[in-house]
Amino acid sequence: MAYCTLHLGTARLHCGEIEEAARVIGEGAMLASQSPSARLTREVRAARARLEPWRDTRVVRELDERVGEMGLGV
Repeated sequence: MAYCTLHLGTARLHCGEIEEAARVIGEGAMLASQSPSARLTREVRAARARLEPWRDTRVVRELDERVGEMGLGV
């Protein structure tokens, strides 16, 4: 479920829906935090890295904070 959610977030990003992409990637990160998987953690980081051009936006800063609180680090 986490992988699919992260991929959906990436799809939203490709559609230009930055806020929705960050929201969905956050959901994927939450799901990933419940599973101790290195591959899944890498996928969260990769999904977040795709948002790097928008790193200064409120929604991406909030995502970074949430992901950090989950221990998945960006």
